[in-house]
Amino acid sequence: GDRVGDFTGLKVLLVDDDPPVRATTGAILRSIGLEVSEAATGKEALRILESDRPLDILVTDMVLAGGMLGPEVAEHAHTLRPTLKILFISGFASDSLSEHRPLLSKPFRRAELAAELSKLMGK
Repeated sequence: GDRVGDFTGLKVLLVDDDPPVRATTGAILRSIGLEVSEAATGKEALRILESDRPLDILVTDMVLAGGMLGPEVAEHAHTLRPTLKILFISGFASDSLSEHRPLLSKPFRRAELAAELSKLMGK
């Protein structure tokens, strides 16, 4: 079911270094009721994670510009906020990254993203 509003009030940090992709993904997340903070780099994401901004979910691209990869961001996120749920997204089907789960391949449709988030949140 593509029930909009399942995620209302949940706060997500979206990390993607590609502005058009970040805008598109952010728009999808907002369309299903999430409040979205955006970061273009791992460093920017860490600043937000280290702040007292409330967050429920981290959605991060695997490959980021600026020297810090998605899994590293997730590692820091897990240390800083142990209860944060994490979803990886990737435009590359690379074996070296495939152990990181859950992983959603780009491009994805809104329903696919909503389904992954439902699983993540145990809905």
